[in-house]
Amino acid sequence: MTITNRINALLAEKGISKAQFYKDLEISSASFSQWNKGTAKIRRERLEQIARYIGVEVEELTGEIEKTAPTMQDGLTDAQKKLIASIPNLPDDIVSYLQQQADTLTAFRNSQGGK
Repeated sequence: MTITNRINALLAEKGISKAQFYKDLEISSASFSQWNKGTAKIRRERLEQIARYIGVEVEELTGEIEKTAPTMQDGLTDAQKKLIASIPNLPDDIVSYLQQQADTLTAFRNSQGGK
């Protein structure tokens, strides 16, 4: 898994949108795309900033250590796991739309007493 895939997965896990991530850290989507394609390298200072923002160690982003705590995917159906796995490959606008839909469904479910 690449650093950008790890970042995407951790952002999704923490419920942070890519748009918010870009805004808060003043990262352009073009820079992130270059990191993803391997045409630019993430500087150590930026990795440290991203790790602090997400709340993980730099080594978790770089893959030097693997997360050992239970993942958010524990207890999910295969279809749900497949959807989550596909998120890093989706365009940002689709991810944002899906997050909005998930938020709407969660709010509805909560308004119904969590049924």
